Amino acid sequence: MHFYKNFLQLGKMYIFCTFLSFLVVSPEIIYGETLEKEFSFDKSNIEVTKTKENYDLITLKDCIFTLNVGEPKLPMKLIHMIVPPNTKDINISVMSFSKEELDGDYYVFPVQPDLPAGQQSEFVPPNPEIYSLTEEYPGKLAEKSGIGSLDGCRILGLKLYLFQYLPQYKKIIFYNHLKIRIEIVEGESLIYQVKKRSLKIQEQIENSVAY
Repeated sequence: MHFYKNFLQLGKMYIFCTFLSFLVVSPEIIYGETLEKEFSFDKSNIEVTKTKENYDLITLKDCIFTLNVGEPKLPMKLIHMIVPPNTKDINISVMSFSKEELDGDYYVFPVQPDLPAGQQSEFVPPNPEIYSLTEEYPGKLAEKSGIGSLDGCRILGLKLYLFQYLPQYKKIIFYNHLKIRIEIVEGESLIYQVKKRSLKIQEQIENSVAY
């Protein structure tokens, strides 16, 4: 019985990426030339804290941050999706959205250099060119972060910029719902068949299917 269970588990791993065209695990797997996907986010998961420099630090559950030093540090959502093995590139467009303005005024904390633990640097003040803008920053809602391969699967990284900052007016716009269209640019298949993978890699791939 133990051997039989191991055999079934190994078979599932083999099928997972080798036969993507027949696999249905989640709506996140992309079949065909285009995908339309909707994402919703809960305002109740937003937290705002004051830093010791008296800036506002905004966080959203399960999000990372923008990275440009001296520019507003805003939460963004990073999503991984499995795409067809012959995906060469993708085009992303925002089809629709809903948004709301957060109450209050915000002086958003500027991104600081990412240093190894134990190292310190002088505080980098806000970039005056960015913090004087009258239009939304970063001014984009979605973009590709990269396309790569992981142990026999082709994986797309997608960034969603849910917070837009109006620096001159100290206002924050929260995009709580986005509908995204992803168009696949096809090319030669860049992955290989995998007959067996570690449980750790298998878990990473399965986690790439859902956001």
